[in-house]
Amino acid sequence: LVTSGGRKATVARISVQLVRALQALRDHTGKPITITSGYRSYNHNRDLYKARNKKPTKSRHSSGQAADITIRGMSGLDIAKMAIDVLGPDIGVGVANTFAHVDVRPVWGRWTYFGAGSDKDKATVAELDRHRAARKRAGAPTTTKPSGTATSSGTATSSGTATSPVGRRVVDRPPML
Repeated sequence: LVTSGGRKATVARISVQLVRALQALRDHTGKPITITSGYRSYNHNRDLYKARNKKPTKSRHSSGQAADITIRGMSGLDIAKMAIDVLGPDIGVGVANTFAHVDVRPVWGRWTYFGAGSDKDKATVAELDRHRAARKRAGAPTTTKPSGTATSSGTATSSGTATSPVGRRVVDRPPML
């Protein structure tokens, strides 16, 4: 039994790539991640949008490729920028005050929950675009961790390094569960 957005379900489709991405974020911060909305069925997603008098979208939540997350001590913008740093520039991020939507789509996507066209929306989108551009200019991010054994989240090499879930060279350690 799972719960997403306060609604219970008996089945959940979760992308392995999303699980690995969330673990990489957790490893990077060293803090627990709270998932406030993960997988939701197409029907649940449709009901959410109808309750807001909006047309349902083809949400990445419904394919198990997205999670809305909070991390203690971090704003939604901080989480989104860290996700770009850790997972790379070709992901989806949505920003609210206290949480970020993170998804593992193969192309860049960004938005806010501040009201389309509002000053806060425009400023936040501009900040995300600046941060992403700087990350792209700097090249692929790398994360160095204490040495240990490689896990299934990456590919081990004989030197003790591994390829992260998002294809970056790291020294791996067992996941914090």
